[in-house]
Amino acid sequence: MKKLLALMLVAALALSLVACGGGGGTGDNNTPSGGNGDTTSTDTPSGGMTKEEMLEQAENSDLKELYEIISANKIKAEEELTGKIYCFNGYVDEIESDYIVLSYYGNTIVVYLPKDDIINLVKDQEIAVVGELGKVGYEDNSSWYISYGGCELINAYVAKDIYEITGKLTFRYLTLKEIDGSIVSQDGKEDAWYFGLTEPDATVETMIISLSDAISVNHVPGQSIDTITIDGTELKNGDNITISGRKTANSMIDVKLVSVN
Repeated sequence: MKKLLALMLVAALALSLVACGGGGGTGDNNTPSGGNGDTTSTDTPSGGMTKEEMLEQAENSDLKELYEIISANKIKAEEELTGKIYCFNGYVDEIESDYIVLSYYGNTIVVYLPKDDIINLVKDQEIAVVGELGKVGYEDNSSWYISYGGCELINAYVAKDIYEITGKLTFRYLTLKEIDGSIVSQDGKEDAWYFGLTEPDATVETMIISLSDAISVNHVPGQSIDTITIDGTELKNGDNITISGRKTANSMIDVKLVSVN
């Protein structure tokens, strides 16, 4: 089981978060958007730049890269990076009244956001943020893997929280498998089913994202599930589809059907 969890962690990290819509996991269409799909904003947290202005100037980076630069020479990093506009992808690790903690590969940054942005977030949600690097810090948060924190992003906005993913619709009994396809354990419950997207052309079934939290299914124990419905469209097991919604570390919520391919 430890081996399985490690493999799942590697797979999750391999989805390759790229800042502000540069491209993500397999089938991911990362177009920058806010909670309503809007990349513009007339609200300025401190009378400064709008979100649109920041996105035009922002440098795409990731937290792992940021802390590598700081660790090489903290004084130089403070001089060169403080005040620059950055866009980072990551997962919501903590939510407070005026800021969140964003995490990426275990590295964290405090992000000060408008309340209207914070109120729509959930823990473990994948988002992109854009803002001004207000504090260049360096704190060792290492436990069983190397990670760092200490930086702050101020006057920031949520730049993206809606993602599109394309994959093969898969539903089956809840089963845990090794990468080679061998079954590790079978839940055994007739009403325990897995719903998700897998890579369309994968030789070994590979999960992209779970839809179990997003799809309501009435299942009669002992009977197989042949179809499910998303946005009023009946879909069959194996259909290639594109969906949009909010992503967490290993699932998707608020799912909308974009197309059946």
